[in-house]
Amino acid sequence: MKRLPVFLNTPAGIVIAAGLIVLVCEFSIMLLIGDVLNPIFKDKVPNIFWEFIDPIALTAIRFPRPLHPDLQADERPASRSRKAKRRIAPQ
Repeated sequence: MKRLPVFLNTPAGIVIAAGLIVLVCEFSIMLLIGDVLNPIFKDKVPNIFWEFIDPIALTAIRFPRPLHPDLQADERPASRSRKAKRRIAPQ
């Protein structure tokens, strides 16, 4: 188990972990829609509705937080990043 955190910090580990998260979420959403919600709302909601809800639900589940900290937005104030750029490349 000591190798798992090391593997997840590699590009291949990030891609595999992201793929597994999408696979598990999509499978769960399809089971929920196909076996639970569709029989309940069979006459009330058209089938095209479920085709739109599936990707929207997957996006809503996956979008709030990027998988890897390197993919997260830079949260430094703009003034600090401008100062750092000036120090790196003076004009």
